Amino acid sequence: MAGFLSLTQPWQQVLALVFAATVVMGSPGPATISVTAIGAAFGLRHSLRYTSGIILGTTMVLLVVASGVMAIFALLPGMAPVLAIASAAYILYLAYRIGASSGVADLGISTRLVVLALMIVAIHVLWLLAGAAFARFLRRPLASRIINLIFAATLVLTTALAAWP
Repeated sequence: MAGFLSLTQPWQQVLALVFAATVVMGSPGPATISVTAIGAAFGLRHSLRYTSGIILGTTMVLLVVASGVMAIFALLPGMAPVLAIASAAYILYLAYRIGASSGVADLGISTRLVVLALMIVAIHVLWLLAGAAFARFLRRPLASRIINLIFAATLVLTTALAAWP
């Protein structure tokens, strides 16, 4: 695997970046689970604004990390717990809303950012489509309630796992 990631051709570096981004950003986490849950609860068309917000927010986080702003936060040890608590509170709020609802080396930084931003869009759209596929099961109130509670519990679990040191 290390040999694959150390290839020097630009297209190989892009492919390695896409592969790594797919594994890291595509795995279930708070953002992807919430997009899937919203898609399941409200359908594709009604979930596009929410998904767009998640994509924009994730892209902004990417830019903040790439710009070095996170290094500044690392220098302020008191900020980390505040940010973690605020993030966890927001994700718990999303989990509540979902549960209560009825229904690479030589590439330039700009190239990497564009590739990662496109991956953010693609991955979240795929999770949204997966959630929207659940929408037909949500026509029955009991099935809807069970699925929403599963999504909410999964969101809380992935958040707890992400926050666990």
